[in-house]
Order: sequence, then structure tokens, then C-alpha cells
Amino acid sequence: MDGRLRWRNWKHGDDRHERAELQVRVEGVVRKAGWRHSEATKEKIRAARLGRRHSVEAIQKMCDKAQARDYCGANNPAWRGGTTAERSGRVKVLQDDGTYRYRARIVLEAVLGRRLLDSEDAHHLNGIKSDDRPENLIAIDRAEHARRHIALRQRNKAGQVCCLSE
Repeated sequence: MDGRLRWRNWKHGDDRHERAELQVRVEGVVRKAGWRHSEATKEKIRAARLGRRHSVEAIQKMCDKAQARDYCGANNPAWRGGTTAERSGRVKVLQDDGTYRYRARIVLEAVLGRRLLDSEDAHHLNGIKSDDRPENLIAIDRAEHARRHIALRQRNKAGQVCCLSE
């Protein structure tokens, strides 16, 4: 056995597995411990799986079907129209160049007729981040936007009624 322990499988009445010791030197090679199937069991497993393999034609047919579907974009079953929602509630939209942009910024840019500056944010007046109607959005300086939300957080801690539109 070369330092191996044999475990008898009482249910089947034969030796189906071998347990190696922590380090076993077999034919000059140190092997790790673990369960290994005996050669007889490996042969039984091979024989049982023999008729269950896909034929070459079946494999080719599956590959052709997958390529014909072309799971990119709208052909993907998980496609949601190119929009994705963050956990914070903000919605992103897929652009033509393959990048995502916030829908609020896109709507506000369309209303203003120009792109928002890097120092500007789209502020939701009612506080609902997924409500991107033009009448609910204003362009605001990033520092002022942060001041408003800090003040809002402090009012919420104090239990006062908040007003986001001020």
C-alpha cells in the first residue's frame, strides 16, 4: 500500500476510496493527503459516463445556436433598455460610446442647452433621486450642493421638517 490506509465501504462491500496519510512518499514523490478513488472505482465511473457525453454534432449545434443569438445588448435576456439603477436611487443611461451617464445630468443638459460643467451638479428639488423630470432639477454648484445636503442632514437629526427646495 506504500503508506496508504484503506477504508472499507460497508454499504457496497468493497474498497472504493483510499485515504492517504498526511504526507505519503510514493515512488519518490511526496503527495498530499486526501480522498482518492481506487483504480477500479475510476474505471466504473468512466464506464457509467461513457454514453452520457455530447456527440460532436450536438456540440457544434449548441455552439452555432449560441453564436446566432449574439447575447449583446438588446438580444441579451437580462437587457433592461440600457438603463441601470444604483442602490442610492440614481439612474444611469447607456450612451452610444458604451459609457454610462446619470439620467438627471442628461435631462438637465437638454433643458439648459449646454453640457454641465464639472463643478456643477443636478439637484433634485423633491429629494427623490430617480425623479428626473425637468421641473424637479436645477443646476447647482457642487460646493453649494454639498452645503444644502449637510444642512438637510442636520435638520433631519434634529427632527425638524425639511424643505429641499430652498
